[in-house]
Amino acid sequence: MADEHCAKVTIGLLNLTDADIAADYTYNNAVAILTTVINPVMFTIGIFGNFCFVFTIARVRYMWTVLNIYLANMALCAVLVLVSLLSNTLVRYQGSAVPWDFSPLGSIGCVFVNVVLDIAIWAAFVFGGMVNLVLYRAVLRPFQFRRLGERKSAIVLSTGTWLCSCCIGAAFSPTWLRLDTRCVAWPDTEQYSMYPDYIGVCSPVEEWVLIFHDLAQTICFFVGGLIGTFTYATIFKKLKRVNPSPPEGNKQPLPRGRQRHVEVIKMVMISSVVFYTFPMTYKCTLFARSIAKLTNNYILSEMQHNYLMLVANNMMYVAPAICPYIYALTNSRYRSALVTAFTRGCRKRHQHFVIRTDRTSTMHMTQQK
Repeated sequence: MADEHCAKVTIGLLNLTDADIAADYTYNNAVAILTTVINPVMFTIGIFGNFCFVFTIARVRYMWTVLNIYLANMALCAVLVLVSLLSNTLVRYQGSAVPWDFSPLGSIGCVFVNVVLDIAIWAAFVFGGMVNLVLYRAVLRPFQFRRLGERKSAIVLSTGTWLCSCCIGAAFSPTWLRLDTRCVAWPDTEQYSMYPDYIGVCSPVEEWVLIFHDLAQTICFFVGGLIGTFTYATIFKKLKRVNPSPPEGNKQPLPRGRQRHVEVIKMVMISSVVFYTFPMTYKCTLFARSIAKLTNNYILSEMQHNYLMLVANNMMYVAPAICPYIYALTNSRYRSALVTAFTRGCRKRHQHFVIRTDRTSTMHMTQQK
């Protein structure tokens, strides 16, 4: 169905006159349910969980720690990822009958959605590394941590991270600056009479820009995963040496402070595993696409690659959606703060501390909030 007007504005012809092939380029029931039901549910769960986490950190004063400041920024990254992913899929679903048609976004939409996603991903890399650094200093360099881990420094670093991420995202905007179109020849049946004569593809100004973008992002992702693995291995080795396992039958509970320490490490470790596991398919797909373009050796067909990207994009929803719930399940301090934030709202005017000295067993000091 490629008329003269279509032929003038497209980069090629997509021959889908075979009905079986054409069916692969349309929304089947599984993809439609995934787009209209499962993704919005994951979006709602993720937005609610991350909002609760940020709200709790902001409202409960004793949660204003360096670690929580970085985790709150990661929650903001998660919100941006969820918003950009869902807006991308829903706009395309409402505007076209072809899952891989980006023309409903337009040129501005291609740039805006992908730049926002890029900013969130780059910021998440940095904040994830800062979380690992905080835990590393807290366990292995406690005195240095107390000296350098101030809230003001964390706020300044967080602001700088967002500014740098915005600059990186803007620098990579040429990766999606063009909206190329392809003519589509559908089967000559009534079923496909209303299908679009062309589909849009978000394209880079030059092919090497896309390759550089994908390689830079995937390499940073894998390097961050390796650094995180080394960090947690070192932390557990240190904790094992400081707190050796007691003889069998002589197990005693850890002190309350140490229990909280272990809870925080467990919380961050589990969320980090989730953070690197579910986007793995997406990053590996980008890396494989870059290598294929560099070597001109394509193992997967266009349709196989499209379906793989569809699965990878949907797996990207999981990590930002469930991480705040991991915090609640693994950290009793956060659960307590969550209840405080939504019930009492931190309205107590005074907070009592117990200070032990050499001469007196207990002394109460009131601190005005």
